[in-house]
Amino acid sequence: MTGGAELNFIYITRNTNALDKILTEGKQFFDQDNLSFDVIIPQELCTTQMADVLSTMGYPQKSKSVSMVVDLDRFATDQIASFDSEITIKSNDNQLNDWMLPLIGAFESTIEICRVYAGTHENALKRNINLRHFSLYKQEQPIASITLSMHDSTITRIDNVVHPA
Repeated sequence: MTGGAELNFIYITRNTNALDKILTEGKQFFDQDNLSFDVIIPQELCTTQMADVLSTMGYPQKSKSVSMVVDLDRFATDQIASFDSEITIKSNDNQLNDWMLPLIGAFESTIEICRVYAGTHENALKRNINLRHFSLYKQEQPIASITLSMHDSTITRIDNVVHPA
């Protein structure tokens, strides 16, 4: 957990009558360490009713974004998830050059520094450290990347969520 709300979030995955309970418990969790957080809701759940509940609870809409969603249980290592003819998500454990390209702009870095960083990830993969790398492609160009650090089947940390501005 971090001090930045954009990295601490409550992700609502389905329409539920217990939304107020979920948000109250999430707030209590983050309040323990005096941390800010964001509530993330997929567009298809952003109904007028949902917006009213959120507004009543003190959660105004802050922004809209695009997110990557992959069901890892049904997504093999080198598989591709397609959403339309222009957008795909690819597993990039074997293609770290593509994975690192969005890092250059997102971290205002250089290709040389990002190659070194990708090299550390490649070495970790060779040592069987349980990392997963994915990139979001638009028209075959990687435009966003994410790294998952997986402890076991129940605990996964999201790292390196990048999309250059």
